[in-house]
Amino acid sequence: MLIIDAMRRSNTTHEICFLLTNYVETLQFYDTTKHLPAGVAVLPVHGIEDIEARCAGLQEAKLCGLARSQCNTNGAILNEAADVFYEAVCRLKALEISANLLATPSQGAAAHQSV
Repeated sequence: MLIIDAMRRSNTTHEICFLLTNYVETLQFYDTTKHLPAGVAVLPVHGIEDIEARCAGLQEAKLCGLARSQCNTNGAILNEAADVFYEAVCRLKALEISANLLATPSQGAAAHQSV
């Protein structure tokens, strides 16, 4: 899926939120979005906590059997949305870890400097 590929290549939180916002805007064109968990197709997106909550709701809906079949339009939209939100959460967490690693000097470098 192109949006997932774009998220994987994103280098900032802003880029991911931009892509996710545009994806959520497209959901309004599907009648089946009324079958998505509450709040998934609502704008604006309010950061990582909001994205994680929407992702959790989508994953729960999948586990509850609302997405039993890819042939079913409701199930296909639910699976797609779950995949998009899951990738957004994964990429945001990866960026957060990278930022923390860059902000924290490695222990080896710190030990070398103190000698």
